[in-house]
Parts: sequence; C-alpha cells; structure tokens
Amino acid sequence: METGLSELRNICKPLALVTTFEAPKMQDNLSCVWLFALELDKAVLLPKEPMLRLIRLQWWQDALISGDECNVPLMRDLLSLIARGELDKDWLVSLIQKWQSVTEDPASLSTCWELLVQSFCGREGDEFEEIGHNLFCVLQRRPDKCSLPDKSCQIAYDKVQYPALLKACEYVISRGQTVDVFEDGTLGFRLFGHMLFSSGSRR
Repeated sequence: METGLSELRNICKPLALVTTFEAPKMQDNLSCVWLFALELDKAVLLPKEPMLRLIRLQWWQDALISGDECNVPLMRDLLSLIARGELDKDWLVSLIQKWQSVTEDPASLSTCWELLVQSFCGREGDEFEEIGHNLFCVLQRRPDKCSLPDKSCQIAYDKVQYPALLKACEYVISRGQTVDVFEDGTLGFRLFGHMLFSSGSRR
C-alpha cells in the first residue's frame, strides 16, 4: 500500500499511534479510513463556499463509485481494499454523504466523527458518539469544545469491534484535554504505558 499507517504518521501522529494498538492485519485498513476522514474534513474546512465543499466531496464519491483511482494514492488504496473485500464501498459512500450534510454548517463536523466511531464500534451508543465528538475536538486543537463529563470510560471495550483502538482513542482524548497531543513528544511512550498497565482493568 502506498498510504496506510506510514502516511498517517506523517499527517496525524495521534491517530497513527492509536491505530498501532489494533491487530497488524487491520492497521492499513484503519489507517486508510482515518486518512479518508481527514480528507473529507479538508473538503469541508478549506473552501469558503458550500458549493465548493460539495464539489470536492462529490469528487471522492464519484471516484469510489466509478472505481477510477485518478492517480491518487489514497483512492488507489481504498479501491484495493474494496476489491479484496476488506472495506465496503457503500459504507464509504455513506460516510461521504454524512460529510455532505454539514457543508452548510462546518461547525457540525464533529457529528461526522461520531458516526465514524460508531461504525468502528459496530454498534450505536451515546458513549461512542461522545468519543467521536471529543476525538474530533482534540484533533482540531479545540479541547475546550470537548463534551464533559466524559462518559466514555463506562464502555465495555471487549464488546466492540476495535477495543484497543477505542481504548487508545479515549486516552488521546483525555491527554489532549490538557496538552497539545501533536506537540507532545512523550505521547507514544505514555500511550504505551497506559495500554500496558490498564490492559487487565476492563476484563
């Protein structure tokens, strides 16, 4: 794969770190979805006009549906994962449609991440929405917008699709409420320690 985890490390270190705690065979899949979400974010946040946002999002949708990689490495990887049955094209299109629904109101972009985290979990729940919302706020360097109190600690991690990923996301959120996780040079070490010493607390 041309993108995957290595590219995610270059673009968003916190997301790359949380992804490394999932099974190796899933890391590229998850990385590509994170990268996809970050691209959809840019499509909404960078243009000033709603129509331009829709055009950029429509490009991703058209490329997925047509199967045209358009010489874009991320699209090439997504289509490869779809062809191997590791990602569902309709699910990716549904994510685009969620981002399309907020083009008039980018302030609602966190709802897209709420849906994404719920999809990762494999089931709905207010606590999953909260993790998605808070993760988006931390990644946007707006921890002041995190919803409090944080109820996500009540999640039974062993009952969701990506327990290690979710657990690591929760730590990044709690850490990001006090420091800039992009500038925190000890984040990887601290996250590893958190995962190591709390590994038995949820069982």
